[in-house]
Amino acid sequence: MVISNDRWNAAMSQVAVLPLVASVPPGERDYAFGYRNGMLTAARPLAVLAPPHPESPLGPPIASLTTAELGTLEELLCHFLQLPTLLGGVPTPSRPIGDASAYPVWGDLYRGPVLGGERKRFIVISPNEWNRTSGLAVGVRTTTRLKIDDLWFPQILNGEARACCGDATTYGHSQWRLDRRERPIPFTTTTRDMVAVGRGLADVYDLDAALERLASA
Repeated sequence: MVISNDRWNAAMSQVAVLPLVASVPPGERDYAFGYRNGMLTAARPLAVLAPPHPESPLGPPIASLTTAELGTLEELLCHFLQLPTLLGGVPTPSRPIGDASAYPVWGDLYRGPVLGGERKRFIVISPNEWNRTSGLAVGVRTTTRLKIDDLWFPQILNGEARACCGDATTYGHSQWRLDRRERPIPFTTTTRDMVAVGRGLADVYDLDAALERLASA
């Protein structure tokens, strides 16, 4: 299910998607709902190459969500990304739980898998309870390249890098370099950085209306 907005999709080579899976483990049910013969889950965002790129995994459209289904999915995505808390004026998302060296921690930076011949750096945006128990974590890639859009690519780390908010991708723990000796320097962001990333995610995924609904509920 494509979740990035049309402006992002028209300008970028990758689009953001959520998977339709046969089933989800019990710990993921709070972030998923039944659709067709499977489950749509907000807990595993991916960034994939868009058609007409020959390596794109996406084929032609086969279905569309109803307005109600889309609203449900958007609200689940808001909860998973902790956006109501992060953007609600008192940003206190979940903090590390248990042995924080054993899983990627929200708001911290890690080196991830090798992409394009380079081991990219990512900021973790998924909640710590999920990161600890699922064996997965979601990260936003960072870049030092010049970008002209401060909403989709907010400056972080005192302007030394930018977060690519539309490129959030899910990786298993084995793909994150968790050893402190292999961590980037600095290895953590500020609350201000994470608020900026949250705003970028909300815009790329068109979540403003869902956030308003949740705030008024």
